[in-house]
Amino acid sequence: MDAYRSAASWKAISDFRAAAGFGDSGELALRILPQLAMRRILLQKHHLLGVLAALPCRPSRDEHILGIVAKVDPLVPTLIRRLTAADEVAAPAVLRGAHGAAAAGGGAGARSRSPLRPAMNLPYL
Repeated sequence: MDAYRSAASWKAISDFRAAAGFGDSGELALRILPQLAMRRILLQKHHLLGVLAALPCRPSRDEHILGIVAKVDPLVPTLIRRLTAADEVAAPAVLRGAHGAAAAGGGAGARSRSPLRPAMNLPYL
């Protein structure tokens, strides 16, 4: 992905995202694409802005961008969807941990800052 990084292309993607109103999934999909493929999509910016403006919400806009990216590289939307699903699974676990600590001891300051010890008396390696 480093080969595709340039300040101009990343600014173009950011500007397109701001104008079109799609979210992180659409932006990440565009950033993953090779430079040439990303530029081909951005050349259609004015047409896409009209199409995306007609869509009611951000998830619909993200799905539309992922559909366009899938025509160029079908693996990118699959990767984005798997990362999103993994993030959705991990987020509730993090929230449960924060709520559990608050309920058990009265907030974030109730727990020591030292690392948790293993349940069994095993030496640290």
